[in-house]
Formats: sequence, C-alpha cells, structure tokens
Amino acid sequence: MVKYDPSAWERLGDKFSCEYSEGALDFRENTVDVVVRSTTENSDVLDMACGDGWLVYAIRCEGYLGNYLGIDITPNIIQRARQMRRERFVVGNAMEMIFGDKSYDFVVCAGILMHVDDHVKVIKEACRVSSKFVFFSTYGTFGPTYGVHDQGNGFLNYFFNKKDIVSKVPCEFKKIQEWNFPRKRRDHIFQFLYERVQ
Repeated sequence: MVKYDPSAWERLGDKFSCEYSEGALDFRENTVDVVVRSTTENSDVLDMACGDGWLVYAIRCEGYLGNYLGIDITPNIIQRARQMRRERFVVGNAMEMIFGDKSYDFVVCAGILMHVDDHVKVIKEACRVSSKFVFFSTYGTFGPTYGVHDQGNGFLNYFFNKKDIVSKVPCEFKKIQEWNFPRKRRDHIFQFLYERVQ
C-alpha cells in the first residue's frame, strides 16, 4: 500500500491553489451555506486543513462575525493564508490537535480525510474538539473504499464508501443532514453535518 507523504504538501505548498476544481464549486457553496446557517455571531469555528483560508473569506462575505481559527499542517500554506487574510491561522496536525475537548462550536473537516493515512483519528479529533457541530466533506464512492496515488507527486487520495465515514463518528454525535455531489468521474463528494447530542 502506498503511504501518504506529508512532505508532498510542503514541496508543492508554493504552487498550491484553492481555486475551484472540478466538482468543487457546489460543495464549497454548500459548505459556506451550512457554516453560516449553523453559527451565530458568538460561535467559534475551527477549520481543519484550512488551506489558504477560502472558507473564512467566503463565510465573512456571507455575514459570519464569530471567531475563526484555521489549522493546516503545511507552513507554506499557512504563511500564504496569513498574507491573504486578516484572520488567525496556525500550523498544526489534525490528527493530534492541541485544543481542549469541546473547545469549538463548529468544526469544519473538509478536504482532509482523503489525504491522510488514518482518517479515523481525524474524525475522532474533529468530534473531540467540537461542542456542537462537525461538518465532514470528502471524496466518496458507492463502491468499496480505495486509494489512488496521484501522479507520483506524493499525494494519496482515498475515495471512501460513505459507511467508512459514518460508522467512525462517535456515538455522542447524531447525523442531521447529508449531501452528495456527483462528479464527472466515478467518484462523488459526500458531506455530512453532525450535532453533538451528549
């Protein structure tokens, strides 16, 4: 099995772009809509794998006034985010976050699960630090889960069967909404909104 190479993000960080790729427009618009509808001006949002901060820019444009923190494992990308946006961004590992339990009202976990070796650890961390909502967004398939090594550049993309995500969310959370965005290829983008019930 090909292992995820974290240095791939560092090598390509200067070239990394959060521009809309194939199928990304719909799921990003939905992500923004869900965050804005589910938060208040007092809500704290944690954006895991924030990239260049596209989400905070979009939710601010839609009227979100609360506290935001973006975390990403790649220093180059965090540096770019800080240059582009006047928001809080930190370098950090989504599999081992330093934040306390239930420290954020809304946790966004979009575009990360498909790029890590241990998606279960990321799911558990997202849920651990959330006091109210967790939003997951990842590539998916209606067939079996499989991994694809992207053109030898160090990136590993996992395409999850939705059961591989849903079955890993801790029982303290209840799924309240689900979306599916088909793409031109055989995969889909799955999105799930969970609410803490315990």
